[in-house]
Amino acid sequence: MAEPIGVSNAHSMKGQQMRVRINDVLQAGHLSLVIDEAHYLWPQATTRGALPGRVNWVMTALVNYSVPVVMVATPQFTAAQVTVERNTFWAAGQFIGRISRFIKLPDELEDADLRAIARAHLPQGDEKSISALVLYAQASKKRLRGIEHGVKAARHVARSAGRDQVTFADIKQAMHENIMPSDSALNAALSNAAAPSPAGRKHRLSKIYATPLQEPLKPISSPVPERKTDTTLLVPDRQPRRSSARLPPVET
Repeated sequence: MAEPIGVSNAHSMKGQQMRVRINDVLQAGHLSLVIDEAHYLWPQATTRGALPGRVNWVMTALVNYSVPVVMVATPQFTAAQVTVERNTFWAAGQFIGRISRFIKLPDELEDADLRAIARAHLPQGDEKSISALVLYAQASKKRLRGIEHGVKAARHVARSAGRDQVTFADIKQAMHENIMPSDSALNAALSNAAAPSPAGRKHRLSKIYATPLQEPLKPISSPVPERKTDTTLLVPDRQPRRSSARLPPVET
């Protein structure tokens, strides 16, 4: 953050030293701060009780001094906020009160937006090339990154052929030789990682089918018959002698 706003920074400087300089520049009121992937402002460690130091810095050193701050994040932001509040004594009330506007971005971009992004990456591309990049972005899990990767692969094909301008044939060749095989390998790896291993599947099936093969157990509510003890079985027919000498003998 120190480098783009013109603050002196070096590997020998401590973070606190650079932070003081950054605060002085931002609090002067001439700049606005836009934080992309702002969900990383929350603690990423699994240590229980980690306080959100970066979020507290945004509140106390920037927002309290009327520094315009824009945070762009995925739904991980609110999920991490709830987790921190649940695991620590940090309260989100003051942070929520400082949010002046919350905008939910669309889950998917429209065709016109994708075309504009493809045109920005490939300004001299013809209509067929732009349409191919848009279709790939809509079908790929990479989304917008798919357009960037497709253009880079097509430029590599064009340069290998000794040309600077990318054509539709270059994009088509890059898709078949580079992009699509890479996506297929990635999808296969993700599917194999999500699927249970044969050993784990066998162990789970043995748990499921082991119970019906066992003998049914007696219900807990059923009466338990009295068990004959060894003493009862060894009692003779005649009366046993009394162990006390004070009692008179029992007539048989």
